[in-house]
Order: sequence, then structure tokens, then C-alpha cells
Amino acid sequence: VDERYTRELQSTLQHRIDQDLFYLRSKGLDNPNSVDQVVDLLETDYNFVPWEFTPTGKASLNKNVLAVLALAGGLQTETVEALVRYKRNVKWKGTYVDRFLTSADIHGFVHPSINTMAARTGRSSIQGPPLQTLPSNDPMIRRCLLPPKKHSWYSLDYSNQEPRLLAHYGRSPELLRYFTEGDSQGSIHDFVAGEMFGQGYTKEQRSIAKVFGLARSYGAQEETLAVSSG
Repeated sequence: VDERYTRELQSTLQHRIDQDLFYLRSKGLDNPNSVDQVVDLLETDYNFVPWEFTPTGKASLNKNVLAVLALAGGLQTETVEALVRYKRNVKWKGTYVDRFLTSADIHGFVHPSINTMAARTGRSSIQGPPLQTLPSNDPMIRRCLLPPKKHSWYSLDYSNQEPRLLAHYGRSPELLRYFTEGDSQGSIHDFVAGEMFGQGYTKEQRSIAKVFGLARSYGAQEETLAVSSG
């Protein structure tokens, strides 16, 4: 653990949390972690009409709902964006930064546990700290960790694990042909982008194709795909 950087990041995240908390409380939201309070605020001040509900019948404010509200524009946007930032920074600080510092040994190393075949998807899971789920869209958290001196990081990954299984179990002629006849169209995500948008697809459309392919492999439905693709 890069202790100096991690402690500075811990302070930075706490400052951002305090800023958003001050703003949210100025809007009448005393506890941003209370779904009931957030729903009440959105309904009262912004005419929010819930469309997703929990099994007990309460309005849901999961990531997809908040993403839709943030992208929809309107008066609620600034409040929802502050709420999303607050929740993200609270999670990043508590789950990662704080844990790095408290779980490091006297030499500054963390020693996570690897639980093979433990995840619901059949993959391994890593905890104590959860190094498997470090945010990928922002290097801020990953920079907390360094290899030992005179050592290097190596990144290893499965080669198209989900699309290969999808091709096998779904018996998709196109996907089976792609994997059996060789890589004739770039990566699998290039292939899917070509199928979805034609060969003149853009970089953004390739990203959408990648999200689509992986999300559908795990059963994502229309609403999740709509939010994740914008």
C-alpha cells in the first residue's frame, strides 16, 4: 500500500463527502442513506413518480434509477448527481481506502483471501480487502497499491470467457463461427459492434456493443441495457 498517497486520498474523499452532505442537507435531506427520505424529497420537490419497486412494494432507488434521473435533466439533476457522488465516495473510502490502511501489515502489505468458485457467476471472489472489484473507470483507487520494489505488476485475464460460454450454450451460429474460424474481425466486441451497427461503427458504439455482450451474458434486460448505453 502506498501509505502516503492513500492517506491523502482518504482526506480528499472525506472532504468531498462532507461537501456533498452539506449540499444535500441544505436541500432538506438529513440522511442520504435513507431511501425513504430520498424518495420523499424527490416526490415533494421534483414530482418524482417511482417506476421500480422492491419486493416489499417500496420505491426503489437503485443505480439504474438514479442514473436515469441524473441523465433526464430537469431540476432534480444537481441533487441526484450530488447523491450519486456522495454514495460513490462513501463506498470508495470505506470499502477500499480505509480497508487498505487498516488491513495492511507492519510492512505495508495487504493479504486478501481468494475464494475459488465462490461468486454467483462461478468466478473467484477476493476479500479482505476486495481487490477484485477495484473501480475500473477511475485509477484513483488502484493507485493506492504498488508492487514490491524490484517487482512489476502483470495483468492476466480470461480470453472472452463470457462470449465463449454464450456461444456454446446459446448455439449461436455467428458466435460459433467467430470462435471456430478464427479472429477475422478484431476482438469479439468488434464483431458484435459490426453485427449491431454495421462495419462503420464508432468507438462509442463499440463500447456499447461490449457492454451489451457482457451484460446480456448475465441476463441483463432492456432497462439495464438502456441505462448502461445511455
